Amino acid sequence: MKALWLVSFRPIGKSKINDFFQNIFVDSILSLDRNITFSLTQFDEENVKEFVEQKKLKNYFINYPKEKLPLNKKYSNHIMLNNALDQYIENDYDHLICSSADIIVPNNFFDEISKIKK
Repeated sequence: MKALWLVSFRPIGKSKINDFFQNIFVDSILSLDRNITFSLTQFDEENVKEFVEQKKLKNYFINYPKEKLPLNKKYSNHIMLNNALDQYIENDYDHLICSSADIIVPNNFFDEISKIKK
């Protein structure tokens, strides 16, 4: 079972609370001991690349410059999804999962989604 997890991180090092929750999110996924790759489309967020490397996350990392976004936009779910769909199709994943980085993924997550019938 191969899963592609679509998520985007907030800047690292600007908010202890944000950093805390993003660490818990990543650690909860890593504890699942499954074949999970992160689809990370970032928008010039500081220190995220270093965070990903330090956590040794298997990932597709794309930085999309904020200056290319429409005026007054900080990110684009559309761009993130398009990148993830390309990665999903090209690499034959079983699951595409999208979430924020503010959740704790339960240990039985994949057991539960495997119960979902097509």
